[in-house]
Amino acid sequence: MLSPEEAFHFDLKGYLKLDGVLDRDRVLALGTKIADLDDAGVDRLPWSIPVWTPMINEYRILNVLDPVPDALTFIDDAAYYGYVEDLMDDPFRLTEAYTITRGPGMGLCLHAIPEPLSTYRLVEGRPRCTYVKVVVPIVDCGPDDGPFCVIEGSHKACARNPYSMLDLDWDPPTKDLDIFAMMEGHENGRRRVDWATIPGYKELPVRAGDVILFTESLTHGARKNSAGHRRRGLYLGYSPAHCANWHGVEYSPDLIARASERQRFLLRGPQVGFRYRSTPERFQLPDRPAYPLYPNSARARLE
Repeated sequence: MLSPEEAFHFDLKGYLKLDGVLDRDRVLALGTKIADLDDAGVDRLPWSIPVWTPMINEYRILNVLDPVPDALTFIDDAAYYGYVEDLMDDPFRLTEAYTITRGPGMGLCLHAIPEPLSTYRLVEGRPRCTYVKVVVPIVDCGPDDGPFCVIEGSHKACARNPYSMLDLDWDPPTKDLDIFAMMEGHENGRRRVDWATIPGYKELPVRAGDVILFTESLTHGARKNSAGHRRRGLYLGYSPAHCANWHGVEYSPDLIARASERQRFLLRGPQVGFRYRSTPERFQLPDRPAYPLYPNSARARLE
């Protein structure tokens, strides 16, 4: 649960960094299993979407929960799930569970998810988001490894960001000209500078066992990876229960079967009208919710 100090920090800066809250050996073991899937195609990942991100040396597995069963335990881990509950309006569900493996070279462009997909506000003095992201680093990531970075406070900024989404020393490959042209249009005259000179810019080096939570309204990205190895992370996204999964991802029946009751609620959906205050369990979800049958309704006439 957010302490008053943590609530203030999140409202002020848009994120929290939790140092060493997860068992390091458990996280490293997860990292080993994810590394075994590096460059895997659809033949090894039938319930996932393996994809190379355009322009940068980055590989993603969209839906890592099916190919790496141990990842399921992280979607509601006690080390940070209470923070997600405090930041989200109830009910909410998991809409993303993926990995990023990024090799040496250009990092991830600065970006934020716009309204209405991601919003931020205060309710009775407490932070509230419609899109919370949890980052679980599964390897250590120092200053030269392309660390996660943010523009602190940008989740509440009203003025247009005048700075480029590209760092000054990046040299985007010309092989993805269409993507680069699209980004150039998005830039629309924004000034390209060293990110370190942007007000509020902050890099967040991490160790396996740390966790970062942030609102997707916050401008964020990743610095250039100048080291000779790959950095990896697990990314979990939480949105209102009526929101669909990103990228059309579906989960296998086997995954749903081995999930706990709360995990099944997070994985099932989208859900509209499936919550009842009278249910004894916080995350109890009836298979077929019973609505009142009014005598003058069309359904009553049919029955």
